[in-house]
Order: sequence, then C-alpha cells, then structure tokens
Amino acid sequence: MSRKNNNHRLKHEQEEDKGLRAVLRKILIGICISLLTVVPFILIIICFSVAIIDTVSEKTVRLDKPETAYGSNDKPYGSYLYLQKVNDFTYKIISEEKTADKRLEWDEGTYCYYDDGSNCYVYYNSYRQEWRYWYKNISSDYGFNGWMKYGEEGWRIENKKGEWIPLSEDYDRRNMWIIDGNEK
Repeated sequence: MSRKNNNHRLKHEQEEDKGLRAVLRKILIGICISLLTVVPFILIIICFSVAIIDTVSEKTVRLDKPETAYGSNDKPYGSYLYLQKVNDFTYKIISEEKTADKRLEWDEGTYCYYDDGSNCYVYYNSYRQEWRYWYKNISSDYGFNGWMKYGEEGWRIENKKGEWIPLSEDYDRRNMWIIDGNEK
C-alpha cells in the first residue's frame, strides 16, 4: 500500500508541477506580450517627445542664436558695419568709417551687428533677402520672437506663433531706423 500511496503522491505532484508549469508559462507569455506591446509604445512616446523638444528648440529664435545662426548670417562686413544717413529714418551701407553716421559692431554672441545708440541688433537674412532688427525695448516684449522687418506694409514684428504682424502704434518709433534696400 505504501508503494501505491507513493505512486499516487508522485502522480499528484507531477500533476501539480504540470499545473504550476502551465500557470508559469501563461504568466511568462503574458509578460512577453506586455513587453512587446508596452515597451515599443513607451519608446515611441520618448522618440516623439525628443523630436518635439528638438523641433521647438530649433524653431525658437533666441537673441543669442537667432535664425541667423542657422546659416542666413555671417560677418558680411567684418567687425563693423558703417552706415550713412539718407534721411531721419533710413541709412545706407558705406565702406569708409570717415563719413559714417553710424558704426555698428559685430557681436559674436548674437551673430548680429549692434547699435548702442538705438539699442538695436541687426542682421541680414539672406534667405529672405531682407534686414531684420531687434530693438530691445520693443522686441523683448515678444519673448524669443520679436524680430522686426520693414517693408511696403511698414514695420512688422514676429509674434510667438511665428507670424509677421503689424507693429503696434503704441511703441515709440523715434529711435527706429532701417538700412536702405534689400542688398547685403
């Protein structure tokens, strides 16, 4: 009888082992399926997040790295840009310092020329073939955007959405000026 009991107990343990193995197998399959579906989903979310952050940081125009830093500006006139007054509002580029009414110094940190008198950064956007201006007392109201340009429609400023909107008449324009023409 003892042999019969041992056989019965052995058979019972083998059945329990098979049941335990079946449960463990199901748990392992569930973990594998979860990993195969959840991990790629998490990786996709991480990749999209990195891409969005990279795009936003690239699109964001900062004074220390304006869009000029992406190839539309260089140091086209050397360390200084010399300007001669055409009228109260307009200057033209000249090559000699002797007759210059304005001398703008190249600022390596901003990739722009700077005019201390009007507190203005200037660069030439070769993609759009136009001069862009950053007047500290106006442009800084628009955060990292705020670059301005002047054309047939008057002064336009870039808002936070990247749209060019008319500059509000509320701003004092007495110290504002432009560089004549779209020539570099």
